[in-house]
Amino acid sequence: PIVLYDYQTTRASKHPIKFLKGFKGYLHVDGYPGYNDIPNVSLVGCLSHARRKFDEALSALPKDKQNADLASRQGLEYCNKLFAIE
Repeated sequence: PIVLYDYQTTRASKHPIKFLKGFKGYLHVDGYPGYNDIPNVSLVGCLSHARRKFDEALSALPKDKQNADLASRQGLEYCNKLFAIE
């Protein structure tokens, strides 16, 4: 695997399209829709970003509802278990 970082002043999709011209493979991204137009790549998401969304969903609930058996609670616990393995 190779890790590259290319800084641009905006998140416009034209930047990764130009930078990744000719690249074919997996691209690990944060879910920003600007990456959806890059040709020849398979986007893979960031589990840290997914975990944050589960946490935000739980935090938006009243305190007495946050420990209920909800999909957001299950998702957060799943992420926590995977992170513990890492």
